[in-house]
Amino acid sequence: MARRGGTLGAGVVALVLVAVGCARSDPAPPAPVVAPAPAVQATVPPPPAAPPKSIVATARVPVVQVYAEPSTTTPTASIANPNDYGEPVVFLVKSPQADWLHVALPKRPNGVTGWVRASDVTLSESEWRLKVELGARKLTVWKGADVVRQETVAVGMARAPTPTGDFYLTELLD
Repeated sequence: MARRGGTLGAGVVALVLVAVGCARSDPAPPAPVVAPAPAVQATVPPPPAAPPKSIVATARVPVVQVYAEPSTTTPTASIANPNDYGEPVVFLVKSPQADWLHVALPKRPNGVTGWVRASDVTLSESEWRLKVELGARKLTVWKGADVVRQETVAVGMARAPTPTGDFYLTELLD
């Protein structure tokens, strides 16, 4: 019996030495060299562009003559100033051209434009704008970049739809 225990004991010692020897004979592998990550600078997005200002032309003469083109000599329309509510006639300027202004006209059909003489109006800027979102039934009014008001609005029906496009207000009435 002693012989078995001795053999078993020697085998265990040899196994422990092999295990310890293996563990101690190989040094720990070097830590991998990792290059530092490049410095990342947080970029601040630029502020949103200021909304465009509208150019408004206010009539200075009792009757504003409207022309199809600056080169034409005969007006296609005459618009009395002041309007039916006693307010000065205003036009939204689409584009200026030398002594002429291409303007949206305050008359039907919606979207009609014409040319007026720059000398017949006074120009100013307006930072007010509004947007109607038909699907959301929402009206938003801005002054510059600031929302001034939001309201729920009614919209037309299939047989009488709400017109879409660019429009402008000609007067505000109490």
